[in-house]
Amino acid sequence: MVGLGLVIWLRPTAVPQELSPKAHATPGAVVPSSTPETPLRVQVTTSRPRPRPVDPKDLDLRYDARGRKHFEALRPEQQADEMAETLRDEAKALDLSLNDVQRCRAFESLAHRGAISPTIASSLAQLLQSSPHAAVRETLSTAVKGRLDQVVLVEALLGRLLADPQEMVRKRAAQSLEERLDDPRIRGAVERASASDSSPFVQDALRRMLQKEVQPSGTRKF
Repeated sequence: MVGLGLVIWLRPTAVPQELSPKAHATPGAVVPSSTPETPLRVQVTTSRPRPRPVDPKDLDLRYDARGRKHFEALRPEQQADEMAETLRDEAKALDLSLNDVQRCRAFESLAHRGAISPTIASSLAQLLQSSPHAAVRETLSTAVKGRLDQVVLVEALLGRLLADPQEMVRKRAAQSLEERLDDPRIRGAVERASASDSSPFVQDALRRMLQKEVQPSGTRKF
């Protein structure tokens, strides 16, 4: 008897291929692109810390009457910036490792703001008297005009008026002293210089200055 064998051929199971993202996507869904996107930049605005009030004693120490009035008219954040700039200029003005021109710029900036403390005034007067650079002496002589609350500055200007070798320095010193001609000592120095100065240019400027009407001390403007 011949046996019959049943041969069953089984079809191998298909290996699923890796499907693209689009194949898995639900119809109508948006498929994100595989291309890297530009990172989202978020700008965070940080609020500036509220500045601390300036100590009135610090104002009295660093500013003259006109400089303080200007300072107090500023907004709090502007006052903080003003004080920071004053402190930077003070550091430069007192830094003896800097040259005369660099220190002169710092002194000029301080004088412009009325920030002339006794320490700054003393150092400025010393540079005005000792700098070998005529341009520095002339600049400082002009810078302190209207800022003569410190006696040491008046003395330095008198020294430049009577003894500086450069005529423009002598003239600038006299112009800065003009507001104090009601002081007999200062007026006497200007009168002597007007008669004895070696430069006709300076003599003429001083004589015209003396001819102007002088206001009494009580009405002197700063």
